[in-house]
Amino acid sequence: MLGIPTKPDSIIEGRDTMEHREIVTCHFSTIRSQSMHFHQAVEIVYLLDGILELRYESEQHVLRPNEFLLINSNVRHEYQGKGDVLLASLRIDYRQLTDLFHGEQLYFLCDSAKAEEASAGYAKLRRCVWQIFQYEQSREGQANAYRNSLYYQMIYILSSEFLVKKELQGHDFRRGIQSERMKEIFDFLTMNYREQISLQKLADQLFLSPTYLSRYIKKNLNMSFLKLLQNIRLEYAVEELVCSDKTVLKIAMDNGFSGITGFNRSFQESYGMSPTEYRQKQQESSRKEPSMGLTEEMQKKIDNFLLANGAVEAEASDQDVSILEADCRERETLAKNWNQVLNIGKAQDLLRYDVCSQVRFLQKSLRFQYGRVWNVLSDEMMIRLGDYRTEYNFSLLDKEIDFLIETGLTPFLELGFRNIGIMANYHTILTEVDYGEKFCSLESNKGFLTELMIHWLKRYGPEQVRHWKIGIENNSGRENYGSMDKYLETFDAVASIFKSYVPELKIGSTGLCLNFHGDEFRTLLEIWRKRGAMPDFIGLNSFPYLWRENPFAAGKNPYTTDADFLYHLLRQTRELIREKGIRIPEIYVLDWSFTLSNRNVLNDSCFNGAYIMKNLIQNREQAKILSYWEMMDLMYDYTDTEKGLFGGGGILTKGGICKPAYYAFDFMNRLKKDVLAWNDDAVISGDGEASFFICCHNYKHFNFRYYLEEENEIEAEHQYRFFENTERKAFLFRIHNVHSGEYRVKIYTVNQEHGNIQNKWMETGFEDEPASAEMDYLRAVTRPGIKVSHIQAENGTLVIETCLNAQEIQGIEVMERW
Repeated sequence: MLGIPTKPDSIIEGRDTMEHREIVTCHFSTIRSQSMHFHQAVEIVYLLDGILELRYESEQHVLRPNEFLLINSNVRHEYQGKGDVLLASLRIDYRQLTDLFHGEQLYFLCDSAKAEEASAGYAKLRRCVWQIFQYEQSREGQANAYRNSLYYQMIYILSSEFLVKKELQGHDFRRGIQSERMKEIFDFLTMNYREQISLQKLADQLFLSPTYLSRYIKKNLNMSFLKLLQNIRLEYAVEELVCSDKTVLKIAMDNGFSGITGFNRSFQESYGMSPTEYRQKQQESSRKEPSMGLTEEMQKKIDNFLLANGAVEAEASDQDVSILEADCRERETLAKNWNQVLNIGKAQDLLRYDVCSQVRFLQKSLRFQYGRVWNVLSDEMMIRLGDYRTEYNFSLLDKEIDFLIETGLTPFLELGFRNIGIMANYHTILTEVDYGEKFCSLESNKGFLTELMIHWLKRYGPEQVRHWKIGIENNSGRENYGSMDKYLETFDAVASIFKSYVPELKIGSTGLCLNFHGDEFRTLLEIWRKRGAMPDFIGLNSFPYLWRENPFAAGKNPYTTDADFLYHLLRQTRELIREKGIRIPEIYVLDWSFTLSNRNVLNDSCFNGAYIMKNLIQNREQAKILSYWEMMDLMYDYTDTEKGLFGGGGILTKGGICKPAYYAFDFMNRLKKDVLAWNDDAVISGDGEASFFICCHNYKHFNFRYYLEEENEIEAEHQYRFFENTERKAFLFRIHNVHSGEYRVKIYTVNQEHGNIQNKWMETGFEDEPASAEMDYLRAVTRPGIKVSHIQAENGTLVIETCLNAQEIQGIEVMERW
């Protein structure tokens, strides 16, 4: 019997030219049929769409969507699709595979359509293959590294879960082995195909006559010895044509052909063109089709498949599980720092009917305490500040403040000036108005400031005004805004005048951002320490960019990789304040989001809902106020926003429809008065021992792709590619010392299917702003999903279980049934 041949030195040396070849290749296809053929590579045929009839040696198989079959090396197979199909082929290079296992010949048994053979291994393999599909169309350096790691992970799963032991002879047909002799033929040819092999040489190795061996090969493979050898050589030659820059002559000689003429003739017979023409065609296809030669229709089908199957149903042993225990006897009062301040926008926007309508809705539904507006002292508000002459009429300002008070909002007025701008991405500003000169003239208008305070006291009374908040935004690091000294002079002027009339009025320094002007912030703290005069509060901004670094060194999108950026920002701020030995009464976060872009589709997505809930839970004790960025897309309307959904930073669309981000606030607002337990993923609240509300999320942070893409160029259909994974997460909540008995559990959920305006918008295909009736429809179909069940509390313990898809948020109401 023939053993495994030793590799000739020429083979080992020849492989140095192909070191860059990946061990797995993945291709998508819509070809409906493939005639009987075989190849040395181990192949996984994975059906994404349609029905596929596949003949595998002596067996017939039918694959349906999401089913797959492994075809071993040199196994004859063919397939025929019923109608349109979309399938993926993952081929494992057999030579590299056997090298990996030190020359051992490997055979696998893997057919997901066989229910009786289903196991945890199939779930593991399916998850791995889906991740390969997700990364297969990227060729960035990090994507290459991660994709190759997935290839080896897939091989590990195959070898640990689906490897067929040699002694299991009953599965020989799956190996493509009709006899040990056929195995020996393939072993010898695939290991020595680069050499000049004759039928006589092979026959001598097998101790057979050439005539008998020729008939044997013809009978079992329906081809001659020379055709078999030619097919094996061509398989490797084709790969080198595509993957290497070697000459055609060099490829022919390296793969066992006697010369260029014989290689060209064999190639023409098999592929219908010359090797040179084939290489040129592949290169042209690669240039024209950066997405790996996929048509737009194929790409859409693949995206839909990955989106629909992005939440992988993992086995319990592999699934991420978050466990949270609570005791009704251990509780603390919940301070809802997220609904303290409603960021409205520019003061003049409150003169618009549509803005006022959305403010009323937000206040009625989310119940904020303060309404914050900026650029109060602007020309648009009929207040013209000047160094030598100031003209003003308070009537518009009065209307604005009257509206806030009537709506139940205490005024939070920014007397500094914020540049008005709409950002497409970090590098591109669509429109901006600079108010730097206005700020510089504020300090010289002390008489006007006195008149303003007297006017407020007369109109609203000191008891009302004492509850207001006044912010003075620090833009000292920006051009036209003057120096730090100028800022402090202006701050002191406003504070001294206003507090002389209303000492209880809180006046703070706002617009501070450590990652933008961290040195200025440190300087400001040092000056306050020396002067002994502190603001009543400081207002931070949190936008996770690498402001202080060279942004182009971080890619198109200089986004920090820190998934807990806001949490670390607040910790760092407190540490700086302690280092300076000063005491600032209150720390606010007045503007925070994951992006500055108002053309980022992720603002409209479930991702933002999960991002917000994550940060509200994680930072509930880190700051007195957590005030999300501007709340309405109306503020970002411009000439490019004919569509009603355009990636604006608000939690309401331009037409007033709630985004997933809105429901993050809504669910958190439903928390009961006491906190019983929390972790980074969830919070349990209660009111007594029979009424509870739980908020939880399955937030997924960005992967490297996000940093390589301009934020306004991300497509909603492909957004899943930008996250670290799409795994589900299971949650187990145990609440102890509750009343025994039956409880009703009502789960409100926002995910791809429920509460997701972005998904519904894409489904309906709206191009322009929908009509009134269509808006009513969208409001009706974008509410959270609801599921009601009943559970029993036993021995004073209540157990609630749920499972969340990636970027899903849930609010869980638990009430005792009387």
